[in-house]
Amino acid sequence: MNNKASATKQYSTENTIWSRTFILILGIALLGMMGGSLLGPVLPALVSPFGIIDEQVGMVLAVYTASTALSMSFVGPLIDKLGRKQVVPP
Repeated sequence: MNNKASATKQYSTENTIWSRTFILILGIALLGMMGGSLLGPVLPALVSPFGIIDEQVGMVLAVYTASTALSMSFVGPLIDKLGRKQVVPP
């Protein structure tokens, strides 16, 4: 019985990675990835209204992905340097 109590204490919610902050970070990352996923299916519809070729439309997704990857590598350290602001949930 004593081992069971210590096992329960070991897996308490205070020590898990699935905290409220972690879930919020995952949600923000998910929204960033969804932007590219939502953009992909719309790309073929851009060919005729703008009078461009398929390769140019494909460059839209490539530029979006590259700019997101590059900006994340600069924005993260910049935020760490300037200091993080406290997020107040509604």
